[in-house]
Amino acid sequence: YMVPNAELMKGKKVLELGAGLGLCGLLAHFLGAKQVTLTDGDTDVLANMRDNVASNTINKEKNENTISCHQLRWGKSNHDIEVLATQFGKFDMILASDVIYMKEAIEPLFDTIMELLTMEKNGVVWLSYARRNVGIDAVLSCAERHGLQWTTPEYNHGAI
Repeated sequence: YMVPNAELMKGKKVLELGAGLGLCGLLAHFLGAKQVTLTDGDTDVLANMRDNVASNTINKEKNENTISCHQLRWGKSNHDIEVLATQFGKFDMILASDVIYMKEAIEPLFDTIMELLTMEKNGVVWLSYARRNVGIDAVLSCAERHGLQWTTPEYNHGAI
């Protein structure tokens, strides 16, 4: 979905939540995002993410200004969010791919999104969902309670 829609992220400040090894954030970087901030709450995952970013970016001097990795635990107004918001401000686009494993994570995820997504410049969230222990209705309901609207993309080659 990201590649055919690359024009939507060009020149944008992009945040990836629950980035793991940072695949989506790295792709956003290579597709022309102005600034990419990769985050994960797990310290071990964060170390591997940093190694992966270093191994997959060519011009290290330029990349330090455009792609970075940070620890971020989700939830309303926590210290990690305050630090990130102070350093980077609000983000034009938030990516979250396969990040919902349990129902208890939904509310903190959307609290974090609302703290870090710009509302002034048509901020957008690209959330990819994998069926696990949480139904999509709970996810979409939480998004609506937070004042977000959702659409299902037309580009859907094999994805549901």
